[in-house]
Amino acid sequence: MTVESDIATYLQTKGHGTLGSDLFIAFIRDSSLNQVVVFPTAGRAPHKVFDVRRPGFQIRVRNENYSTARTKIDSIRSELHSIVNTALSGTDYAYIYANQDPVYLGKVRVGNGETNEFSINFSTEIKD
Repeated sequence: MTVESDIATYLQTKGHGTLGSDLFIAFIRDSSLNQVVVFPTAGRAPHKVFDVRRPGFQIRVRNENYSTARTKIDSIRSELHSIVNTALSGTDYAYIYANQDPVYLGKVRVGNGETNEFSINFSTEIKD
C-alpha cells in the first residue's frame, strides 16, 4: 500500500472519517464542505545504509465550523505524532512525526458555501 492509503485507513479506524464519504486520498472533493484528505508529499531521501524510505504526507481538514475543523486537525496531529515502531496496513513505520503545528489556510468557497481549511505536514520513516 501507499503511505497515503496506510494513513487514511488508520484515520478511519480511529474515527476521523469514513473512506469515500468524508475521508479521501489525494483529492479534495469540491462538493463537500466537511472532509479530511491525505496527500502524498515529497519526503527526505531514502537511507541506503539502513534500508529505510522517508516519504512525507499532508493532511487537510475542511469543516464549515472553524472550531470543529481546528479540533479535528489537532486530534489527528496528536494521534499520528505519537506513532513509533508500529505496523500500519502491513507497513512497518519506525516513526511518524508532525513537521509543524496545524496551519489555518483560511476560508474556502465551495459551491454556495464556505468552509474552513487547515493543513499539517508529516515525515515518516518506513523500514523495508
